[in-house]
Amino acid sequence: MRFSNGVFLALISFTVAAGPVSWPLASSGNQWPEACRKIVGQLRKSGNTGVRFSQRPYLSPASIRYRVLEHAGYRIPLPPVSVHHILIGRRQAGIEIMMLDKGKRHLFAISFMKDKPSDDVFAGAGPNGVVSSDAGKALTRLLFGGPVSLYEMTMSAYLYTPDDISCKPGDYPSSGAVAIGLILASVGPGRVVAAYRGLGRYPGYMTVERTKKRWIHRAWLPKADGRLVQFEWWQPLSVHRRWQGAFLLGDLRLGQQGTVASPTWLQALNTALRRDDRESWRAYLAAIRKAGMSPASLDAAREMMKKALPGMPKHGRAIPPGS
Repeated sequence: MRFSNGVFLALISFTVAAGPVSWPLASSGNQWPEACRKIVGQLRKSGNTGVRFSQRPYLSPASIRYRVLEHAGYRIPLPPVSVHHILIGRRQAGIEIMMLDKGKRHLFAISFMKDKPSDDVFAGAGPNGVVSSDAGKALTRLLFGGPVSLYEMTMSAYLYTPDDISCKPGDYPSSGAVAIGLILASVGPGRVVAAYRGLGRYPGYMTVERTKKRWIHRAWLPKADGRLVQFEWWQPLSVHRRWQGAFLLGDLRLGQQGTVASPTWLQALNTALRRDDRESWRAYLAAIRKAGMSPASLDAAREMMKKALPGMPKHGRAIPPGS
């Protein structure tokens, strides 16, 4: 969910399902009891808001089969599946990656978004960008005490359940903030079955979701520069034994090489992500071509090489652009 108008759209879609709820809610709180009852009723129906943070499973890295991807300062465990598609591209907030096996049953993805605290979480999208309002800013201050990030709001969803929302007029500001966090959690694609706060050496949290066809492990990690990083690991429900290597994210015992040898293309990708120069992306392109990756993977690698900085060969002069 992108922050700019994602919160507003989530609130709109939720309140349409809940019934005629006025949002933003009246700052006086007089309208809160009636709106609150509708919101709580709809949250309970969603079946996706009764999970609180619990202790993350303790696993020994030596007991898990995994490889390691290194990107944006993170060491990330990957399942040792046969990868056929690697879609990678430059976005405004960072280099994003999606990996899929040939049958598109297993997926790993990294995405970035800007998530600096907003002074109006009720801002909507307009023809010339995000449209804010004085009423939205005042309500944001009332509910959250000031600017708030998407990460802070979504994380709060796993500190409470609908039973923690009070519909008394005097409890409006605090309960209204809790309701917004739970609403954001309720609109996901699957059913959250577990949530874990703290990812070892990294700040953040992780959820485990179950859909009709797959398990999804999803991690949210805030960076000091105002970006929010999301990791996703997807695997089918039909697997004999669910891979749990995602729980090793941030574990100080996570080895740099993993317990399964990294293929040449992954070694080349780690180097290219670290150096981000034309020479490294050229080596990565050669590695995935040799590994028989999809045509879309090759096209993405060429685009990365095209937009990378020139490399520095041994004689010290930069490789000319377009080489």
